[in-house]
Amino acid sequence: MTYAQLRLDSGRYLAGLRQGVNLTQAGLAKAVGYDYYTFISQIENGRVQLPEDKWLTFAKVLKVDPKEFAAKMLSFLHPLPYALLFKNERKHNEWLEKLEPGT
Repeated sequence: MTYAQLRLDSGRYLAGLRQGVNLTQAGLAKAVGYDYYTFISQIENGRVQLPEDKWLTFAKVLKVDPKEFAAKMLSFLHPLPYALLFKNERKHNEWLEKLEPGT
């Protein structure tokens, strides 16, 4: 698994949450304070990552627990720190082993 794939997976996760609360990309962009929906599109397509300073805002708008949202985003966007934090959980160690080094 590459970092590019993880970024794409984070975008798919975000898109699923967005659709779950019946928001369009434009609606989400407006709700979180972005002027253009294209930034949401770029996140969902894995071209850019969601800035960490927006995680809480997105969690609130998408109606998910902020801690769970942050942990999920951390797993996609910062896999090594995530794995270190959750190293005692077998599923996270298995996931880390699948990550290709240097990608």
